[in-house]
Amino acid sequence: MSEQSSVQPIFTESQLCYFSRQFSNMFGLPVRLYRQQEEIYTYSPVQLAADPVTLCIDALLQETAPLGYFAYHDMFYYGYVRHQSYCFVAGPVSELAISEHELKKLGGSLHLQPEQFSVFAAEMKTLSGMHPDTLLQAMILYNFTVNRTMYDISNLRIQQKEQKTITAEMKENEILSGPENRNPEGHMRSLSIEQDIIRKVQQGDVDGLIDGATKIPAVRSGQLAPQLLRHHRNFFIRLETIVSRAAIQAGLPAEEVLGKH
Repeated sequence: MSEQSSVQPIFTESQLCYFSRQFSNMFGLPVRLYRQQEEIYTYSPVQLAADPVTLCIDALLQETAPLGYFAYHDMFYYGYVRHQSYCFVAGPVSELAISEHELKKLGGSLHLQPEQFSVFAAEMKTLSGMHPDTLLQAMILYNFTVNRTMYDISNLRIQQKEQKTITAEMKENEILSGPENRNPEGHMRSLSIEQDIIRKVQQGDVDGLIDGATKIPAVRSGQLAPQLLRHHRNFFIRLETIVSRAAIQAGLPAEEVLGKH
């Protein structure tokens, strides 16, 4: 949870550039500093042949939160922090190694020449392997330094706009579908867990439900999504699906469960 300091510090542009450079050296990430929509400073410990942030910076700068992350095609992530009229952007990072095919597509989008691809791919691979939570913790640190506001990582992991992508149609297709329509992989392993959660919902056992919910990541662990933040989102979709199905089986109207009015 954030807390606003009574006196917010005012950093000069040169101080922000200095701190951004030190941040880059500490975490090994490319960084940029924007004033309004203009890039006024960039620094990177890795000499990229082209900066992939150019593919998404316009959308990133439309974000209005004081700090957060921006996902590019679920391939890698950027962190950002706003300070007055400035926006600090760090990244990209990827928790998983980016495939050669994806890197070639990325290079093509950046209009690289074929002879530049191998060097660009090697440079990008040095940025792989950072956990997105590490990026968010780094953004929290940068934000506290320049804005004196305090955040916990739980405030940043799942943004509201991502939750809005869970449409009523998606929920209905999954909730009302039977087991025969679901992916059979790991079905027997997950069935007992689902039945246990369903029983607790129908009995109104809230404490037992919370305890049972901790078992859900074991159901197709690592299979829900290749990227961690998508995995967390899909995990909660799955949890909502199980609980919603249980409520329908207990007699709650499907229209009410699905939020249709």
